[in-house]
Amino acid sequence: MQDTRPAAFVWLVWALVCVADVHALTPTLATITLRRSPLSDVVGIILHTHFQQPYSTTLVMVRSQTEDGRRSLHDLVSLLLMDYVRGQLVIQFEGAHDANQSWQRPWSHILLLAEGYDALRLVYGQLTLKLYDFAGYYLIVLVGIDTTLATIDRIFNDLWQRQIVNVIVAFRMPPPANSVQLWTYFPYSPGLCRVPKPHLVLTWPNDTLLYGVNFFPRKNANFHGCPLKVGTFETRPFTILTGTPGLGLGLSGFEGDLLDSIAAKLRFSVNLRIPPHSQQWGVAAFENSTGMMRMIYSEEVDFGIGCLGVSSERSAMLKPGKVHFTTELVVVVPPGRPYTPIEKLFQPYSPLLWGAIFSYLGLGILAIITSQRRPLLRRYLIGRGVHAPSLNILRLLFGNPLPRTPTGNFPRTLLVFWVQLCFVLQIAYQGSLFKFLQRASRHPPMATLADIDRSGAHYHITESARRFFEPFPINLAAFGTSHPAQTVSLRGYAGSVPTRTTRMLPCAPGTMWRTTTGQIVAGCG
Repeated sequence: MQDTRPAAFVWLVWALVCVADVHALTPTLATITLRRSPLSDVVGIILHTHFQQPYSTTLVMVRSQTEDGRRSLHDLVSLLLMDYVRGQLVIQFEGAHDANQSWQRPWSHILLLAEGYDALRLVYGQLTLKLYDFAGYYLIVLVGIDTTLATIDRIFNDLWQRQIVNVIVAFRMPPPANSVQLWTYFPYSPGLCRVPKPHLVLTWPNDTLLYGVNFFPRKNANFHGCPLKVGTFETRPFTILTGTPGLGLGLSGFEGDLLDSIAAKLRFSVNLRIPPHSQQWGVAAFENSTGMMRMIYSEEVDFGIGCLGVSSERSAMLKPGKVHFTTELVVVVPPGRPYTPIEKLFQPYSPLLWGAIFSYLGLGILAIITSQRRPLLRRYLIGRGVHAPSLNILRLLFGNPLPRTPTGNFPRTLLVFWVQLCFVLQIAYQGSLFKFLQRASRHPPMATLADIDRSGAHYHITESARRFFEPFPINLAAFGTSHPAQTVSLRGYAGSVPTRTTRMLPCAPGTMWRTTTGQIVAGCG
């Protein structure tokens, strides 16, 4: 037998060495755990209170220009991960494999760690609407000790140019103060319109209250009487223009009253602007937009109101808000086609019942044919002296008498059953046919878009309703053509074909819109 005592001795020595290494590393691990600072405390609290959202991932961006700054930022990240995040917050570092994939939704929770202002400026070129939601939460942490209030003011001016307002800037005060200040800004304040005014949120640990602080207050709750340019045009009854362009315009109607209520609640004055050349809503095509869409996209107006609705083109440029009015798309369809004589004949019974009747006839005829070459079986099923039994089955089905009845008991029993069945079928058929002849002699009109597709009808559609069908290229290919018998019209088209109005496909005109730059549109066009 082989001796295993030397191997056991080696394992014992290895275990002792591992225990000694763990005890040697314990002070280092404890030192890392205890390196908490006011900056890490306040950043950790903000991450837990505002960034820990369902189905939301926080993007972490790190920028530095010196080796000391890079080391300080990495220590802060390690401290946040070990002592604050601890698996309760889903984060993703910039540069990960799928951080900027085409399918990735714009980032709405961003933690930006920078050494100073110069390092922070390196991020500005990457802040695009395609990758980042400018209405999201931004937490900027500066670890350098050279940050001053002038630096904070420059940062807020840079962010306001990009219309990023939900932002907190945290930085450490220069020595000997061992405190952290958190700043945000308000673009509208008493006496200042569109000017970012810094606002001190918290000084930690001088301020003892930390969890009850609203780190991201609303910035659009009060405009302090500042004038806002409003794009609009007349589209009754939603918006009705009053007054004259030279002497001052007013707005009434459903959305005119809505505008007055919003202006009174948010405390801003209204300066109405009308799209040139009567373009009204216009086309949403980014730099090639027209009408109201161009005015909003180019920031000629702060927001627009004028019966605007949801569309894929506007969603690419604007961010939809809450719906304040919902209606239905009205589709005018032709009446159903007339029933053919064959359809009228078979209409009283359902296809299942007709299938059962023809199945019984087929079984009877099959039994008669089978008994032709077997006299004994024929005598048992049909009886003696009966000629043309197949014709007799059809005679009874249509209510005609038989020229001669069978003589056997079993054939007479089958005859009684068949007569009773035919009698019930005839009575039910006549009653159903009487009710059917009292109804319309046409098929029901098309009630859904699927019915329209199956019918092969063509569309006459207004430009405002076209966007509801653009996600369906097969349907869109039929637009602009005509067919004399089958034509589907949408509201705004008058045709000579007798039509019937069918309500379907709910849409949401009168939708509040918010652009990706923070502007607001209201509306249904």
